[in-house]
Amino acid sequence: YLSEDLQLNYGLLVTDQGGELVELPLLPASTNRLARSAKLSLAPDGTLHGNVHEVRWGEPAVSTRAAILGNSSTSAPKALESFLSNFLEGFQLVNDSVENLHNYDQTLVVDYEFSAPNYAQNSGNLLLVRPRVLGEKGSALLEEKERRYPVELGAATVQTDMFEIALPPGYVIDELPPPVHADYPFASYTSKVECDGKVLRYSRMFEVKRMDVPTDQLSDLKTFFERVAQDENNSAVLKRAAN
Repeated sequence: YLSEDLQLNYGLLVTDQGGELVELPLLPASTNRLARSAKLSLAPDGTLHGNVHEVRWGEPAVSTRAAILGNSSTSAPKALESFLSNFLEGFQLVNDSVENLHNYDQTLVVDYEFSAPNYAQNSGNLLLVRPRVLGEKGSALLEEKERRYPVELGAATVQTDMFEIALPPGYVIDELPPPVHADYPFASYTSKVECDGKVLRYSRMFEVKRMDVPTDQLSDLKTFFERVAQDENNSAVLKRAAN
């Protein structure tokens, strides 16, 4: 494993005969992975409850270990609560567990359970639900003024989310967000929302292919992150089933 600040850089190789500078590679995206899945249920009053399972390799594992071990308490609750507060209001962290926290050569596995009141918004006979429950990839990070230097995206990475939300009794799907497919030389993103009548399923994959984006591709970068942000904020519409 190489931290992102060492990749595409130079290191000094020291031997008995002396030393030489060697070029350090960009590690493939597959070495820096996050796979998140969740099984959740939605109540008629809009409360969302369920369990999340995360497996992290490379940079996503390093950053999460740092967040957990950086707290005065060497346990996960404070770090998880800080993370959840970005996406949920008034939530309660019910349970949590972390595997391989100090085993740096192994994947980091994080499991947690939460309950969040008023996650779905009532609008008459409708419930508005954001299928992308956790995690944020989109951004309006680029200002309009001209830039002279490339934008750094960090380490190449592949990150996936799968959220399954059991519909509340008496509700059916009225409208689903459209699928998204965006593919550029620097990154790609796909997402889709499906429903089998009882369970709403949101799946997506986000891949960063290179660490920096040249200035002649910045307009594409802005468009890419705006499309991702729009997808993240889309809502599915549920309606009461006809009697």
